[in-house]
Amino acid sequence: MTGFRKITITLLIVSILIAIVIIFDGEIVKKIVMLKPVRVVTQGEINRMEEELSKLTKKDAQSPETINKIGVLYQNLGAKYNEKGAWDPAIDALQKALGHGRNVPVVHYQLAVAYANRGTQLENKDDIDKAVYHYEKALQMEPNYLEAKYGLAILLFYRKNERSKAIQIMDEIAKQNPKFYRARFALGRFYYENKDPGKSLSVYQDLYTDLDKMDSPLATEYRQACKENIQRITSEMAR
Repeated sequence: MTGFRKITITLLIVSILIAIVIIFDGEIVKKIVMLKPVRVVTQGEINRMEEELSKLTKKDAQSPETINKIGVLYQNLGAKYNEKGAWDPAIDALQKALGHGRNVPVVHYQLAVAYANRGTQLENKDDIDKAVYHYEKALQMEPNYLEAKYGLAILLFYRKNERSKAIQIMDEIAKQNPKFYRARFALGRFYYENKDPGKSLSVYQDLYTDLDKMDSPLATEYRQACKENIQRITSEMAR
Protein backbone atom coordinates (compact mmCIF):
# COMPACT_ATOMS: atom_id res chain seq x y z
CA MET A 1 0.00 0.00 0.00
CA THR A 2 3.04 2.25 -0.01
CA GLY A 3 2.41 5.27 -2.18
CA PHE A 4 -1.35 5.30 -1.66
CA ARG A 5 -2.41 8.92 -1.40
CA LYS A 6 -2.14 10.23 2.14
CA ILE A 7 -5.10 12.22 3.30
CA THR A 8 -6.10 13.53 6.68
CA ILE A 9 -9.38 12.05 7.77
CA THR A 10 -10.97 13.83 10.67
CA LEU A 11 -11.62 11.53 13.58
CA LEU A 12 -13.53 12.03 16.79
CA ILE A 13 -14.71 15.56 16.22
CA VAL A 14 -15.41 17.63 19.30
CA SER A 15 -18.09 20.10 18.14
CA ILE A 16 -16.66 22.05 15.19
CA LEU A 17 -13.70 23.53 16.97
CA ILE A 18 -11.13 20.80 17.01
CA ALA A 19 -10.44 17.45 15.44
CA ILE A 20 -8.01 14.64 15.77
CA VAL A 21 -6.84 13.37 12.45
CA ILE A 22 -5.38 10.11 11.34
CA ILE A 23 -2.61 10.24 8.79
CA PHE A 24 -2.85 7.12 6.71
CA ASP A 25 0.64 5.85 6.00
CA GLY A 26 -0.08 2.63 4.13
CA GLU A 27 -0.97 0.65 7.24
CA ILE A 28 -2.66 1.03 10.60
CA VAL A 29 -2.66 4.48 12.21
CA LYS A 30 0.88 5.80 12.35
CA LYS A 31 0.55 9.28 13.75
CA ILE A 32 -1.93 11.51 15.49
CA VAL A 33 -1.80 15.26 15.08
CA MET A 34 -3.95 18.08 16.36
CA LEU A 35 -5.75 20.52 14.13
CA LYS A 36 -5.68 24.12 15.23
CA PRO A 37 -8.94 25.07 16.99
CA VAL A 38 -11.07 27.79 15.45
CA ARG A 39 -11.19 29.43 18.89
CA VAL A 40 -8.44 28.77 21.39
CA VAL A 41 -9.69 27.65 24.78
CA THR A 42 -8.04 29.84 27.39
CA GLN A 43 -6.98 28.72 30.83
CA GLY A 44 -9.00 31.64 32.18
CA GLU A 45 -12.22 30.06 30.87
CA ILE A 46 -11.37 26.78 32.55
CA ASN A 47 -10.38 28.52 35.80
CA ARG A 48 -13.70 30.39 35.94
CA MET A 49 -15.65 27.17 35.48
CA GLU A 50 -13.63 25.38 38.13
CA GLU A 51 -14.12 28.25 40.58
CA GLU A 52 -17.88 28.16 40.05
CA LEU A 53 -17.88 24.39 40.52
CA SER A 54 -15.87 24.75 43.71
CA LYS A 55 -18.45 27.15 45.14
CA LEU A 56 -21.43 25.01 44.15
CA THR A 57 -20.01 21.71 45.40
CA LYS A 58 -19.21 23.19 48.82
CA LYS A 59 -22.88 23.72 49.57
CA ASP A 60 -24.16 21.28 52.19
CA ALA A 61 -27.64 20.90 50.73
CA GLN A 62 -27.95 20.76 46.99
CA SER A 63 -31.29 21.21 45.28
CA PRO A 64 -32.09 19.29 42.08
CA GLU A 65 -31.52 22.56 40.23
CA THR A 66 -28.05 22.97 41.73
CA ILE A 67 -27.13 19.35 41.02
CA ASN A 68 -28.16 19.81 37.41
CA LYS A 69 -26.16 23.04 37.17
CA ILE A 70 -23.09 21.24 38.53
CA GLY A 71 -23.60 18.47 35.99
CA VAL A 72 -23.83 20.94 33.11
CA LEU A 73 -20.70 22.75 34.32
CA TYR A 74 -18.75 19.47 34.49
CA GLN A 75 -20.02 18.61 31.00
CA ASN A 76 -18.85 21.95 29.61
CA LEU A 77 -15.56 21.72 31.48
CA GLY A 78 -14.92 18.28 30.02
CA ALA A 79 -15.60 19.61 26.53
CA LYS A 80 -13.13 22.45 27.11
CA TYR A 81 -10.45 20.00 28.22
CA ASN A 82 -11.13 17.88 25.14
CA GLU A 83 -10.64 20.94 22.97
CA LYS A 84 -7.26 21.45 24.63
CA GLY A 85 -6.34 17.80 24.16
CA ALA A 86 -6.13 17.30 27.93
CA TRP A 87 -7.65 13.84 28.10
CA ASP A 88 -7.17 13.02 31.81
CA PRO A 89 -9.01 16.06 33.22
CA ALA A 90 -11.59 15.75 30.43
CA ILE A 91 -12.41 12.21 31.50
CA ASP A 92 -12.54 13.21 35.17
CA ALA A 93 -14.93 16.11 34.49
CA LEU A 94 -17.19 14.13 32.17
CA GLN A 95 -17.45 11.23 34.61
CA LYS A 96 -18.51 13.73 37.26
CA ALA A 97 -21.07 15.12 34.82
CA LEU A 98 -22.55 11.62 34.56
CA GLY A 99 -22.54 11.40 38.35
CA HIS A 100 -24.57 14.59 38.51
CA GLY A 101 -27.32 13.35 36.23
CA ARG A 102 -25.96 14.31 32.80
CA ASN A 103 -26.57 10.90 31.27
CA VAL A 104 -27.02 12.35 27.78
CA PRO A 105 -25.60 11.44 24.34
CA VAL A 106 -23.15 14.33 24.12
CA VAL A 107 -21.47 13.43 27.42
CA HIS A 108 -20.96 9.84 26.31
CA TYR A 109 -19.67 11.11 22.96
CA GLN A 110 -17.21 13.45 24.67
CA LEU A 111 -16.06 10.62 26.93
CA ALA A 112 -15.53 8.43 23.87
CA VAL A 113 -13.42 11.20 22.31
CA ALA A 114 -11.23 11.48 25.38
CA TYR A 115 -10.81 7.73 25.92
CA ALA A 116 -10.17 7.07 22.23
CA ASN A 117 -7.46 9.68 21.98
CA ARG A 118 -5.79 8.79 25.26
CA GLY A 119 -5.98 5.11 24.40
CA THR A 120 -4.48 5.72 20.97
CA GLN A 121 -1.65 7.84 22.34
CA LEU A 122 -0.82 5.42 25.16
CA GLU A 123 -1.65 2.21 23.26
CA ASN A 124 -4.08 1.40 26.06
CA LYS A 125 -6.61 -1.30 25.14
CA ASP A 126 -8.82 -0.59 28.16
CA ASP A 127 -9.26 3.03 27.08
CA ILE A 128 -10.16 1.93 23.56
CA ASP A 129 -12.76 -0.46 24.97
CA LYS A 130 -14.20 2.36 27.08
CA ALA A 131 -14.32 4.61 24.02
CA VAL A 132 -16.27 1.97 22.12
CA TYR A 133 -18.65 1.60 25.06
CA HIS A 134 -19.36 5.32 25.23
CA TYR A 135 -19.78 5.69 21.46
CA GLU A 136 -22.29 2.84 21.55
CA LYS A 137 -24.02 4.36 24.57
CA ALA A 138 -24.37 7.68 22.75
CA LEU A 139 -25.83 5.85 19.75
CA GLN A 140 -28.29 3.92 21.90
CA MET A 141 -29.64 7.25 23.05
CA GLU A 142 -29.39 9.00 19.68
CA PRO A 143 -29.17 6.51 16.79
CA ASN A 144 -28.59 9.24 14.19
CA TYR A 145 -25.56 10.73 15.97
CA LEU A 146 -23.34 10.56 12.88
CA GLU A 147 -20.14 11.84 14.49
CA ALA A 148 -20.44 9.08 17.10
CA LYS A 149 -21.02 6.52 14.35
CA TYR A 150 -17.99 7.81 12.47
CA GLY A 151 -15.69 7.68 15.50
CA LEU A 152 -16.94 4.19 16.39
CA ALA A 153 -16.30 2.91 12.87
CA ILE A 154 -12.72 4.24 12.89
CA LEU A 155 -11.99 2.56 16.22
CA LEU A 156 -13.55 -0.73 15.19
CA PHE A 157 -11.57 -0.86 11.97
CA TYR A 158 -8.16 0.26 13.21
CA ARG A 159 -8.15 -0.63 16.89
CA LYS A 160 -10.54 -3.55 17.34
CA ASN A 161 -10.04 -5.37 14.04
CA GLU A 162 -13.81 -5.56 13.57
CA ARG A 163 -13.58 -4.57 9.94
CA SER A 164 -16.89 -5.90 8.66
CA LYS A 165 -18.83 -4.05 11.32
CA ALA A 166 -16.81 -0.88 10.75
CA ILE A 167 -17.47 -1.00 7.01
CA GLN A 168 -21.17 -1.53 7.62
CA ILE A 169 -21.36 1.48 9.94
CA MET A 170 -19.38 3.75 7.61
CA ASP A 171 -21.54 2.67 4.68
CA GLU A 172 -24.66 3.54 6.71
CA ILE A 173 -23.28 7.03 7.35
CA ALA A 174 -22.47 7.56 3.67
CA LYS A 175 -25.99 6.53 2.65
CA GLN A 176 -27.68 8.47 5.43
CA ASN A 177 -25.82 11.68 4.63
CA PRO A 178 -23.95 11.70 1.30
CA LYS A 179 -22.50 15.11 2.21
CA PHE A 180 -20.58 13.54 5.06
CA TYR A 181 -17.55 13.39 2.76
CA ARG A 182 -15.13 12.26 5.46
CA ALA A 183 -17.15 9.11 5.95
CA ARG A 184 -17.23 8.37 2.23
CA PHE A 185 -13.47 8.85 1.91
CA ALA A 186 -12.91 6.62 4.95
CA LEU A 187 -15.22 4.00 3.43
CA GLY A 188 -13.10 3.94 0.29
CA ARG A 189 -10.02 3.50 2.43
CA PHE A 190 -11.68 0.73 4.44
CA TYR A 191 -12.50 -1.22 1.28
CA TYR A 192 -8.98 -0.76 -0.04
CA GLU A 193 -7.34 -1.96 3.16
CA ASN A 194 -9.82 -4.82 3.28
CA LYS A 195 -8.54 -5.93 -0.14
CA ASP A 196 -11.67 -5.00 -2.06
CA PRO A 197 -10.28 -2.56 -4.66
CA GLY A 198 -13.38 -2.71 -6.85
CA LYS A 199 -15.65 -1.30 -4.14
CA SER A 200 -12.96 1.16 -3.08
CA LEU A 201 -12.68 2.44 -6.65
CA SER A 202 -16.45 2.84 -6.92
CA VAL A 203 -16.59 4.86 -3.70
CA TYR A 204 -13.78 7.17 -4.78
CA GLN A 205 -15.25 7.66 -8.25
CA ASP A 206 -18.67 8.62 -6.88
CA LEU A 207 -17.10 10.90 -4.30
CA TYR A 208 -14.90 12.57 -6.92
CA THR A 209 -17.95 13.29 -9.06
CA ASP A 210 -19.77 14.92 -6.15
CA LEU A 211 -16.73 16.91 -5.02
CA ASP A 212 -16.20 18.17 -8.56
CA LYS A 213 -19.37 20.24 -8.11
CA MET A 214 -17.90 22.02 -5.07
CA ASP A 215 -15.44 24.87 -4.82
CA SER A 216 -13.54 25.04 -1.53
CA PRO A 217 -9.98 24.30 -0.36
CA LEU A 218 -11.15 21.21 1.52
CA ALA A 219 -13.08 19.91 -1.48
CA THR A 220 -10.02 20.49 -3.64
CA GLU A 221 -7.85 18.49 -1.25
CA TYR A 222 -10.25 15.58 -1.12
CA ARG A 223 -10.86 15.72 -4.87
CA GLN A 224 -7.13 15.54 -5.59
CA ALA A 225 -6.74 12.66 -3.13
CA CYS A 226 -9.63 10.82 -4.77
CA LYS A 227 -8.14 11.36 -8.22
CA GLU A 228 -4.76 9.96 -7.19
CA ASN A 229 -6.33 6.99 -5.41
CA ILE A 230 -8.52 6.26 -8.43
CA GLN A 231 -5.45 6.26 -10.66
CA ARG A 232 -3.54 4.00 -8.32
CA ILE A 233 -6.35 1.48 -7.86
CA THR A 234 -7.06 1.43 -11.60
CA SER A 235 -3.39 0.76 -12.24
CA GLU A 236 -3.25 -2.02 -9.65
CA MET A 237 -6.38 -3.72 -11.01
CA ALA A 238 -4.97 -3.65 -14.54
CA ARG A 239 -1.88 -5.65 -13.59
